[in-house]
Amino acid sequence: MRSLRFRYWWLAGGLLLVGFVLYTTLGPSRSGLSYINDKSAHFFAFVALMGWFSGVFRSNWFPLLALLLVGFGIGIELLQGQLGHRTAEVADALFDVAGILVAWIIAAAGLDRWAEFVEARLPARDT
Repeated sequence: MRSLRFRYWWLAGGLLLVGFVLYTTLGPSRSGLSYINDKSAHFFAFVALMGWFSGVFRSNWFPLLALLLVGFGIGIELLQGQLGHRTAEVADALFDVAGILVAWIIAAAGLDRWAEFVEARLPARDT
């Protein structure tokens, strides 16, 4: 992990984001969602996940983070295949992977220090 003052809060926020993605992907289907909106939701959810965790963990963790998130996306699809109100789609997993890769590229371009940037602008704690 990065040397962040609020690293456990950042980690907790990431886990809440994981929970939100899990809830929205396994919860009741939103029948009004178009194919494009569904795929863009998968893409942006995984951009957000990889982007979030890239700010919390150092870049040497990115391959493991990406692998874990790919596994998470595949796991979601497998679970959706077991639900009566959802369907599993290979395309969803591919959009998950695309989101992970785009966020990784953005992080590698230097935006992986976003949490440090935020913390530098927060007031210091008085001890």
